[in-house]
Amino acid sequence: MKILLVNDDGIESPGLWELQRSLSHLAETVVVAPATEQSGKGASVTLTQPLHAKKREFAPCEAWSVEGTPADCVKMALKKILSSPPNLIVSGINPGSNADSFVFASGTVGGVIEGVLHGIPGIAFSSASMTDPQFARFSPYVATIVQYATATHPLPEGTLLNVTFPHHHILDANHQGKIAGIRFTRQSKSFTFVAEKERDSDVYWLEHGYITIVPVYVGELTHTGYLKQVKEIPNYS
Repeated sequence: MKILLVNDDGIESPGLWELQRSLSHLAETVVVAPATEQSGKGASVTLTQPLHAKKREFAPCEAWSVEGTPADCVKMALKKILSSPPNLIVSGINPGSNADSFVFASGTVGGVIEGVLHGIPGIAFSSASMTDPQFARFSPYVATIVQYATATHPLPEGTLLNVTFPHHHILDANHQGKIAGIRFTRQSKSFTFVAEKERDSDVYWLEHGYITIVPVYVGELTHTGYLKQVKEIPNYS
C-alpha cells in the first residue's frame, strides 16, 4: 500500500512527521506538503503563478515541498511526482480542531478533498489542542484508524474521514489522561465550539474525551432532488 501524506502547516510541521512515523510500518509513505504555512486555505488551488516542487534531502521517506496550497500539493503529487496513484491520502496532524464548521476552511481537509475528487480515499487528522497538541500522545491511534478505513471497512467512493483528537486538558481533567473511546459521529453545524449546542456530534463527543470520526461525503455536489423538481425556468426571455 502507498500512502500520500500532506498537511496545511508546512513540511516542517511536527504533526506531519508524527503521521509518517505512525504509518511507516503499514505502507510506503511519500510526503508532498506545502513549503510554508497554508492554514485556512480550504480546498483552494493556485492559479496566478507557477508551482514549484523541491525534493527534501535527509527525510525518512521520499519528501517534496511545494510552493502552494494542500490541494496544490495533491495535484502535483498525482500529476508530476508519483509514478502511480496512492491507495490513500492522509493529511495532518493539524494543531487545532477541524470539528464543527472549521471543516469548511481547513486546508488539512482540503487536501484530502482534492484526492477524493480524483477517486482516492482520504483521512484528515487534527487535534483539538491548538497549543501543545501532544501529537505523540495520539499517534498510536492513527494506524488503527487507517487500517479500519482501508481493510476492515473500506471507504465508499466520494468519502473521506475527518478525525479529531480531544483536547489533552479534557483528558487530564476528566478522564485520568485516557481516551474514552473512538466514536463515529456527525459533523456539528454550529459556529462555536460548544458541546451543548448539538448532542451526538463531533463537538459533543470531543468534550467527553472521545476521538471523533466523521465520514464526510463530497462525491456528488448536485442536489438531485431539487434538480428533478425544477428542470428549467419557464417563459424565460
